[in-house]
Amino acid sequence: MSISPIAQALSSLQALGQRPALTWYSGSGERLELSGDVTLNWLNKTANFLVDSAAEPGTRVLLDLPPHWRTIVWGVATLRTGATAVPAKTADAAERTFEVVITDRAAGPHPDADLIAVVTLAALARRYPGELPAGLVDAGPAVMGSADSIIYLPGANPAATALDLGTSQVAYGDLLDWLAAGPAVPAGARVAVRVPGAGAAEPTSTLLAGVLRLALSAWLAGGSIVLVSEVQDDSKFASIAASERADVTGIGI
Repeated sequence: MSISPIAQALSSLQALGQRPALTWYSGSGERLELSGDVTLNWLNKTANFLVDSAAEPGTRVLLDLPPHWRTIVWGVATLRTGATAVPAKTADAAERTFEVVITDRAAGPHPDADLIAVVTLAALARRYPGELPAGLVDAGPAVMGSADSIIYLPGANPAATALDLGTSQVAYGDLLDWLAAGPAVPAGARVAVRVPGAGAAEPTSTLLAGVLRLALSAWLAGGSIVLVSEVQDDSKFASIAASERADVTGIGI
């Protein structure tokens, strides 16, 4: 049996150890760096929370989030559970049904979902800053309270849908081909890429999936990714990329 690209990416994170795997620049100037070990820990905790709560093969998980480091974590964690990840912070998800909703909005979509977890986007925020409506889960303490090591993961069916992009779907067995169809990342490269901020026009499924694909591709190549939010000025982005010693900066999503 071949090893899934998700498992391969996790092995790459483990090999990175204390070296950077995921770096985030917010529009307000916050910088957050996660090592391979820390990223893997986030993925373990988040996957455990999802499995303990509701996620399993056949579960549809709406990622109602902007391009963000937390979106990558939730996306990869969802794929570890064998569920279907639907990156769609757009109106085109309004008429669809989801069992799990991961959102940054306390008054988010799909109130009838079995689980609605609210994610706070501030770089190091541990909980939602305020009261949440009854029935909603504060994702911060819920994830942090989950186990550091994987307890149980249901197996993914290769024929099952891993990603639902609205106009197209990607099966678990086709994830490697989907990754190969994206931008090529040189071995060991540190990739810097610009993404729109949370206050920009709502991102498409294609954009959100592109961020997820680029992160996975970077990790599969033994490298890392730097997400730079809300930086339109080319010289400022170039300065950030240089300070991060990025090898690749010209990839569009």
